This record gives sequence, structure tokens and C-alpha cells, in this order.
Amino acid sequence: MKTKKGLLIDFTKCIGCGSCMAACAEQNGLPPPTPEMTDLSYKNYTVVSFDHKTHSESYGLKCIECHHVEKCGHCHGTDTASMMVEEAKIALHETCMGCHRMIESGPRKCDDCHKKPAK
Repeated sequence: MKTKKGLLIDFTKCIGCGSCMAACAEQNGLPPPTPEMTDLSYKNYTVVSFDHKTHSESYGLKCIECHHVEKCGHCHGTDTASMMVEEAKIALHETCMGCHRMIESGPRKCDDCHKKPAK
């Protein structure tokens, strides 16, 4: 009988960074995930889309350039469960916008990613 594995995730702590998917793929000897990632804006709950495949294939970025492999406690002295979601979102924003400013391309304003819902 073939067994299936599952993962229980507390989405109230999820920041949408995708590092759990990357860690799972690495642990199981699978290729890195390349799905479009969506996240909800904490202010207006609009969907933010992020295409990993475009960033990795078209721009030549390696996963490690945006995602760190070490667990949060390695650098921050705390586990993921106790990290503030808002602090993690700020870190993700700084990573993306910092890169976009450096290459002078890509979205750099809030509403470039956080689209207002159609009325």
C-alpha cells in the first residue's frame, strides 16, 4: 500500500515566502518549486502574485538570492512560530524592493503589487 505524506500548516503564521515548499522539495530530493505564489496584503487583502519561474529562468536568480536556507532562529535567535508576521513581511518587502531599486526595474511602489480590488 502506497502511503502519502501531508503537512499541517498554521496559516495565521504564514507570510507567503515559500521557504517551506523549497525546504520540502530539498528534503525529498525534488526540484525546487516554481508555482506562482500569491499572498494577501495585510491592509486591504488584495492578492499579490509572484512568478518564481520568471525570476529563476528569465532573470537567472537562484533561490538562495532571496530565500535563506537556515531556520529563523539561526540568525534571529527565535523560532518561526514566535516571529512577528509583520516583521517578516517588512523583510520580504525590503528584499524585493531593494533588488528592484538596484536593477532599476520591476515594481517599486505599493500599488504595483498590491492592486486595488475592482469595484
